[in-house]
Amino acid sequence: MRPFSKCAGVAVGAAVAVTSAGAFAQAPGPTVKLRIADANVVSGQAVKVSGSAPREFAGRVVQLEFAPRGGEWTAVATTTLGRKGRYSMARTLPRSGALRVTLAPAPDTASAAAASRAAVVSVATRVGIRTRRLNVRAGRRASVGGRIFPAARGVRVSLQVRRRSHWRPIGRARTSATGRFSLRDRRRATQSARIRVVVAPHAGLARGRRQLGRLNVYRVAQASWYGPGFYGQRTGCGGRLGYGQLGVAHKTLPCGTRVTFRHRGRVVRVPVIDRGPYVGNREYDLTAPVARRLGFKGHGPILTTR
Repeated sequence: MRPFSKCAGVAVGAAVAVTSAGAFAQAPGPTVKLRIADANVVSGQAVKVSGSAPREFAGRVVQLEFAPRGGEWTAVATTTLGRKGRYSMARTLPRSGALRVTLAPAPDTASAAAASRAAVVSVATRVGIRTRRLNVRAGRRASVGGRIFPAARGVRVSLQVRRRSHWRPIGRARTSATGRFSLRDRRRATQSARIRVVVAPHAGLARGRRQLGRLNVYRVAQASWYGPGFYGQRTGCGGRLGYGQLGVAHKTLPCGTRVTFRHRGRVVRVPVIDRGPYVGNREYDLTAPVARRLGFKGHGPILTTR
């Protein structure tokens, strides 16, 4: 399929006809322009088109036509040109393909119909999420359940995490007759990474994607918090500790490393900004604002992705 284009509004002084093989034929006719607001949509989302023709054709019927790859043109919507020769329409499409608009010839004349250039539109599978378990302890299963629209049996679905610059699948499944899927994977190492569901192309639909935020896999660490008495002092990573600063101190993690913490159902992701703690067996020292957000008091166990 050709790269998607948001605009197919280059002037075309010709009618355009398409065969099942995708060949185009031209005949004389007025200029018709077509613009697509977004050529990449999900199933059930309307494609919005607009455009224009010369003002002298105001009041003439404009027809929006759709052709799947290798298929014939069929009309999917109609409207009339306004006084300035402009039009707009919106229509949902069953699959990926091409769109064009045609301008009907004037009544009782021998003038030819005219068509805009064809523009490719990508319609992707819509992914609905019903359940998700993405905050887990190391050694336990992360899971995502949902459904694709339109429903289809046997469609490949994968659960993917972002590692460095690549997406890596960690779970695979196929949909049921109702389009439902269930993805699971046991996570053995701590991590915090972006995660998504990807649906393979099928039945004329483009690949579907649904971003799910972050997958957090935790272990238990000992932590404390600090702030009063240290505000305004220089930190081990440079700069000075501020009253409202979000961050954490650690003895060895590189400055700027982002760490996700979970406590009492609350999650905070903050950078390493200081060195410490140097008391007992504690691994982390949270700044006071982080401790407040987590509802963490005193010192004790906390869940961390590092």
